Amino acid sequence: ICRAEKIHLAIDTAGAFADPENPTAALEVASRADMLLLDIKHPDTEVCRRLTGRGNEGALALLERAQRVGQRVWIRHVVTPGWSNDEQSISMLRKLLEPYKCIEKVELIAFHRLGCEKYSELGLEYPMGDAADLAPAELARWRSFYESLGKGS
Repeated sequence: ICRAEKIHLAIDTAGAFADPENPTAALEVASRADMLLLDIKHPDTEVCRRLTGRGNEGALALLERAQRVGQRVWIRHVVTPGWSNDEQSISMLRKLLEPYKCIEKVELIAFHRLGCEKYSELGLEYPMGDAADLAPAELARWRSFYESLGKGS
């Protein structure tokens, strides 16, 4: 219906497939969109697994498919204190994404604790523990560092 009405379709996902062993359905749904807004939680799959409970294989499978078919992609990465606010993580992210020509934009986003209350209200432990909000100046630093990596620095 959206296509018939010429409505642009985007899917916002971190690539966490319901059935990681058989991502066919998720890849099919993603193929119907004009573009993907794709969260990369961490460029290292094992760190991603410790951070979120899942690796980044699903996100990378979506990215690979987007590359093959020429689908537009915007990457979003939350810079999280204690997890990804270091030169190694940001460099690894840049290196991971560099080969993909389908990526139009990479947005580094500051971690915040806004969801903390929701966990408390649900009686759940907040998985990010006492991680603090990322300061705007630190986010600006990491954005600058990320960009400098693309200029051969």
